[in-house]
Amino acid sequence: MSLRTILPALALFASTIGMAQSTDALYFQAAAPMDASDLKFVIQAMVDIDPMAKVGHSDDMTIIQVRRNPSVSEAQVRAAIASAGVTLQPGLIDPASFDPCTGPQRGAGLHRHR
Repeated sequence: MSLRTILPALALFASTIGMAQSTDALYFQAAAPMDASDLKFVIQAMVDIDPMAKVGHSDDMTIIQVRRNPSVSEAQVRAAIASAGVTLQPGLIDPASFDPCTGPQRGAGLHRHR
């Protein structure tokens, strides 16, 4: 193998492992349920500030999960979501409240998107 193929493969492997090990997810509560176009704009806004970001949502489209690089702050994520036209309630949500058996969002599973 030439060095031209080894170095990009090694960089891709390292970034994949880094994302897999990161548990840095933020959970936001939207003021109103999003529709599909809102979700599309949120995903694009997040990818613009962090190309490796992953965005998820609850079944009722009111909870937004963002997995991002730890160098991206909560304020930056909140600003990106606001620029997409989604109004967020203040603060973060505790992920323990997502337990489908006991949590207040019973049956509100999270779906992940890129």
